[in-house]
Amino acid sequence: MTEQSVDAAPPPVDADVRIVGSWQQTHPPEAVGWVISYIITLAAQDERVTKWGIGFQVPLGTRTNPTESPWYVVDNDGAGGVVVISCTDGSHTVEPGTPLPVGVQLLYLSQADAGDGGLANLYAIAQP
Repeated sequence: MTEQSVDAAPPPVDADVRIVGSWQQTHPPEAVGWVISYIITLAAQDERVTKWGIGFQVPLGTRTNPTESPWYVVDNDGAGGVVVISCTDGSHTVEPGTPLPVGVQLLYLSQADAGDGGLANLYAIAQP
């Protein structure tokens, strides 16, 4: 009989988003545009999630607001159409029954580019 190593799948994590504000940003000059502030809430089902990632699509030219200093890592700022953020150091975990709110500000080129502010193809993953 041969032993096989089986990697356990990471626990599932859900994401929900809400808009908490929006405004015209007029400075600094390299960060002018329409800002929408979001809270993305992560929820674990049965197991603690210690490493996670969030991703979604945005209009080209949109990016995370460079005037903010988030506690998470911005893996992809969105300028190419996709935002990816993560926390893999275990500093902000998602406990079952205790959702984790993640504040994200996006800088759109204009209010028209922001549209209704929806985040297309939003996903959250637990990382091994």
